[in-house]
Amino acid sequence: MDKKKISRIQNIDDLKGFEEFIEHSSDESAIDKSTKNVGGESLTFLQNDNSRLKKIAELVADKVPVLKNHGQGPKIIEHQRNLNSQLKNEIFKYLNADKSPLHKSLTHMWDSFFQKP
Repeated sequence: MDKKKISRIQNIDDLKGFEEFIEHSSDESAIDKSTKNVGGESLTFLQNDNSRLKKIAELVADKVPVLKNHGQGPKIIEHQRNLNSQLKNEIFKYLNADKSPLHKSLTHMWDSFFQKP
C-alpha cells in the first residue's frame, strides 16, 4: 500500500507539471490565435477591398461607353466660360465705379504721389 501512495503522490506531482505545461502551451496558442486573427483581418480587408475595386471597375466599364456617346464635357466647359465672362464683367463694372474701393485707393495713391510738398 505504501508503494501505491508513493506512486499516487508521484503521479500527482507529474500531473501538476503536466498541467503547468498545458497552461503554458495554451497561453502560447492564445498568442498565436491573436496573430492569426490579425492576419485574418488583413486578409478579410484585402478581399473586401478587392471586391470594391472590381465593382468600381465594372461601374466605370458600364459608364464609359455612355460618356463617349453622350459626353457633356464640351457643354459644361462652354457654360463655365460664359459664367466666368459674366462674372468678370460684373467685377469690372463694380471696380470701375467712382466709389469703389479700388478707385478710391488708386485715387489716393495718385494724389499722394503727385501732390506738391
